[in-house]
Order: sequence, then C-alpha cells, then structure tokens
Amino acid sequence: MSSCAAPENGHTPLPPATQHTMPPARKPPRRRATPNPPTKTNFWKKLPAEMKNQIYYLVLAKEK
Repeated sequence: MSSCAAPENGHTPLPPATQHTMPPARKPPRRRATPNPPTKTNFWKKLPAEMKNQIYYLVLAKEK
C-alpha cells in the first residue's frame, strides 16, 4: 500500500505546481506592456518646444 501511495503523492503535486507557476509568469509582462507609458512619451515628444516650456512654467508655479 505504501509503495502505491508514494508514487501517487509524488505525481499529484507536479501538475498543479506547473499550472500555478505559469499564470503568474504570464501576468507580469501583460501588466508591464500597458499603453500608458508609451502614450505619455509619444505625446511629450510630439509637443513643440514652446508648449513644453509653458507646461514647465505651469508645473513650477503650482509647486511654488
């Protein structure tokens, strides 16, 4: 009985272990690939220098 139970106990944890490790590994890249950071950088690059200066002054005025 013990010899038969040992392989079953050894085999059962393996499939769940692989299933549990896979989803967490896939989720982080999806979260990192959010469109927010690229849109901000593209928006900032497309702005003309005058607009950037105005934004800088507005931010400095708010901070003061």
